Amino acid sequence: MDGCQDMILTYKVSHEDQKDYKMRDADLLREAEFIADSISPEGLCCSSSSSSSSSRELLQAKLDALLLTDEAYSWLYMNLRLTPKWMGPAKVFLKSLLAILQKEGVLADDDLLDAVGPSVAVVDDPMEVAYEIIRQGEGKP
Repeated sequence: MDGCQDMILTYKVSHEDQKDYKMRDADLLREAEFIADSISPEGLCCSSSSSSSSSRELLQAKLDALLLTDEAYSWLYMNLRLTPKWMGPAKVFLKSLLAILQKEGVLADDDLLDAVGPSVAVVDDPMEVAYEIIRQGEGKP
């Protein structure tokens, strides 16, 4: 399910040509950045083409399968506003666990409950949420 490919962009300019054409290092860097940007997946954010849609679906599948690094999750959220579909149920699970700890008097900081999100629901049995996540992850109804 690997949908990525590494690329190397190399510019070779002799020192004489650089002097003859009055090119600075910053000019070469700007040109390399321009070319790199033109082959980047920028279309994922803006385009509505079918290839863009399939790329988003591939990224969403990887997000949902939890196959990425923390940095990748952050980048995808900040740039494409994509998150794993498990984020909502995971917050319910976490807040429910914190509520149990608070009820037992062992929660160090009561503000942790609000940090999860004031609109996140609390359920009596957090394991119900965990089992539902597992069932959906296995494709069971």
